[in-house]
Amino acid sequence: MWGKFGGRLLKISLKQQGFTLLELLAVTLILSILLTAVTLNYAGVQEEATDNLVQADLHVIAAALNFYRLKNQKYPVELKTLETRGYLEELPDDKFRMNQPYLYQVKAGAATYLLWSVGANGQDDHGGADDIVLGKQ
Repeated sequence: MWGKFGGRLLKISLKQQGFTLLELLAVTLILSILLTAVTLNYAGVQEEATDNLVQADLHVIAAALNFYRLKNQKYPVELKTLETRGYLEELPDDKFRMNQPYLYQVKAGAATYLLWSVGANGQDDHGGADDIVLGKQ
């Protein structure tokens, strides 16, 4: 087959169609590296979003706890009281332990409390390690 380029006739080979194995491997490698980078960034963003959601939940519960204390001069013994007495419409679940409530402990004669989530490792470290803690001590 002949083609015209800049006034010259050039012979175009029909035999050389497609890509070589080396070219395909290079493209596959580049795509794999890009996919890995995107996946790692997404995982970090997702974990940060979950942490922020947990922080928001803890602050909502803390506000209900403080309102309960204003009315009753002490914090409730358990979080479920906030829901049963109407301080919260629904008690949110710990985002790191599906269908399980956040952890709560009343201290010093119901004058202070500790409220926490187990964090990304899913284990109760009693407010340590990666637990997300909110409370008045």
